[in-house]
Formats: sequence, C-alpha cells, structure tokens
Amino acid sequence: MKVLEDLLGTLDLPCSAASAGEARRWAEGVLADPRHSAIRDDGVLLVSELVTNAVLHARTGVRLSVWHGGDGVRFEVTDFAAAAPRRRLADRLATTGRGLGLLDARSVDWGVEVDDDATTVWFVLDPARPIDEVRATRWFAHDWFGGMGE
Repeated sequence: MKVLEDLLGTLDLPCSAASAGEARRWAEGVLADPRHSAIRDDGVLLVSELVTNAVLHARTGVRLSVWHGGDGVRFEVTDFAAAAPRRRLADRLATTGRGLGLLDARSVDWGVEVDDDATTVWFVLDPARPIDEVRATRWFAHDWFGGMGE
C-alpha cells in the first residue's frame, strides 16, 4: 500500500532529543484538517515513536514526509543510516523496545525500505478504516503486562 498522491508536508530534523517534540507539534499541524481528526492521535504518537527511534538508534538527522491519497495518509520517517530496525521482545519493565509493536497495533499497514544510505519506516492510517481496538488492546496487555488480559 503506497499512498503518494498529495504531499501534505516534509520536515527535516537534527539528531537531537528535542526532535521528537518538534515532530509531534509538526504532525499535529499537518493533521489539523478535520478530515484527519480520527487519525490525529495515532499519527502523532507513531511519528514521535519513529523519530525517537531514529535519533536513538541511527544517530542521524531525520526527514518526515506525510502524503494523503485514496488509501489514507502515509507517514514516512527517514534516517540516514542503512540499517533496518529490528523488532525486539521488550521486557515488561523496559522503557524501550515497543516501537514496531506500536506500528503493528495502531496502523493499517507499515513497512521498512532500506537503500545504500537511508532507511525509511512508513505507516498508513486511514480515517475510513478504524484500527481494531481488540487487536490494539491485546497487544498492549501482552507486551506491557506479560500476557495478562489475553
């Protein structure tokens, strides 16, 4: 699924702890249109998570791009290291290790594209296709509470 009809915006950020906050504020502005209200919270959360991961793990600047198309809204977070992120099983007390699980739980689709000098993690949110709350709740209970609630 590649939603690339209308570019809503692009933002370049430095490798800095402040970049996640800047990304959140920027995403809120990009998604301010009422037609995006159903996906605003998830969009802001996931953009923040991916920017944080890029700063922590790739240790490079980050480029955010947001596209609107017939299949929803596609968010792209690109860092400038050629290494794909790895999904980890997070210890229930760990403060990291849940980013790709969040993508899986809160997006319609997502993926990773790696080339010689950059890695892009993308995800799609669609206001017309709400995320299955049961799937999200099941993931949260399993990862955060060691399987309780399943």
